[in-house]
Amino acid sequence: MKKTYQNLIIGGLILLVIAFIFAWTAYFKQNSTKIIIPDISKIYTIEDFSDSSLDEESLQNLIKRLNNDQKYLREGTYESEVQRYDIWVDIANLKFALEDYDSAVEIWEYAITLNNSNPLAFANLANYYKSFANDYEKAAYYYDQAIQKDNVGYYFDYEAYAELYIRYLPEDPHRVEIIMLDGVAKAVGNTKLNFYLFLYNYWNEKGDSNKTAQYKDEILKIDANYQF
Repeated sequence: MKKTYQNLIIGGLILLVIAFIFAWTAYFKQNSTKIIIPDISKIYTIEDFSDSSLDEESLQNLIKRLNNDQKYLREGTYESEVQRYDIWVDIANLKFALEDYDSAVEIWEYAITLNNSNPLAFANLANYYKSFANDYEKAAYYYDQAIQKDNVGYYFDYEAYAELYIRYLPEDPHRVEIIMLDGVAKAVGNTKLNFYLFLYNYWNEKGDSNKTAQYKDEILKIDANYQF
């Protein structure tokens, strides 16, 4: 009887420990993934961007748009999630144009938490890491996310991603072709031509006559009168 009582006590303690572990895990997860909303309370003036290389007129125009966008969000002018996402992305783009790159990156990343299925913020981050931060691994990650979420075959994202593997990362012809053919699969009608033309020029420069001929045929299927 005494042994049974001890077993019950031990079993109860084990259950308490398990319950504590679950509670702590849930608490940690909740707090570690807390989303921090970028500050939009500030009213910007030209003095806030005194280090910018832009002329005064351009600065004033961009700052006016920035302040208006932040006002729209503060006042809840736009109620739909799509509209709010677009405003946040525009704010990030304006910060980028004003050469406040750290803030632009922070806001693009926040926009992703609002809409994880829209490729726009992913593509903007990819372009930043490729052309400004020179972090090509991060650029590849964000381009990959952007084209995964693309469903219309937006050519310029695929072109920029493919060029990453031509100019900056160790060149990977197989990867370049996969990227552009992924765009072909999503593009509609004559918009496929740009992707095939990219591959035609790429393989032509590489001296691969078979691949060049292959993509020339694809171009001619779309436009029989295309002038090479």
